Amino acid sequence: MPAENFNAGVLSITPSLETYAALVNDALGKPLPKDGEQGVLNRFYHVPGNGTSNYTRTVLDMKYNLNIEACPTHRLKWDAIWPDARVVHFTVFKPLKPGHPEWYEEPVQFWMQEWEEMNTVFGWDTQAIDT
Repeated sequence: MPAENFNAGVLSITPSLETYAALVNDALGKPLPKDGEQGVLNRFYHVPGNGTSNYTRTVLDMKYNLNIEACPTHRLKWDAIWPDARVVHFTVFKPLKPGHPEWYEEPVQFWMQEWEEMNTVFGWDTQAIDT
């Protein structure tokens, strides 16, 4: 399940001004990768031990970015991580869209419970969300 490249859909980054300037210089000084910002970030923040950049990334435990596609494709690992998952990344299938396959039922039900609670607490208009 872990990959050499990360997906920028779940990302927290707070670079120093020096690192930010180096990132901008790197992005402007090389051709834009076909995967846009993800390619720029993956090129700049390489896997520790690979690449020549001074900047590496920290690979977090899968519970902080459990990809929904692991549910049907890596079911044993999914089942082991799911009880302690902190972030589920819905990369392909989105919870508010109808017609999800049955293997997504549990994560989607959990997402809907969390959505309803946040909607109740914060009074969000669920109809205003572009699905």
